[in-house]
Amino acid sequence: MSRTEVHKGKATPLNKDVFEFLTKYPELIHPDYKNCDDIYEVFYNGLTCGYEKYILIEDMVWELDNRELDPYGFSFAEKNLDGSITYFVSFYNGGCSLGEAIQSAVGSVT
Repeated sequence: MSRTEVHKGKATPLNKDVFEFLTKYPELIHPDYKNCDDIYEVFYNGLTCGYEKYILIEDMVWELDNRELDPYGFSFAEKNLDGSITYFVSFYNGGCSLGEAIQSAVGSVT
């Protein structure tokens, strides 16, 4: 069943194409795909790590540090090098205010 998803994260380039990646990490290939000729099919359908850990961007593999957030309300914050805090919030305004949502997010990193 389809549902709304909200994600926040970071994608980091591994500086490897699909062939280099699968050569370096053969244990990530599902046994059913060990003899598959289509390297992209192996990547998209055969990795036991799944599509939520690694993705292809312009034929290069990127690793995801992903966090799924509650689509009905969430708060996320991270400290910046200059001492400021970047926040990302979603909330139902019948249950809390913008200030409360930001306080919750900022409180999680201070």
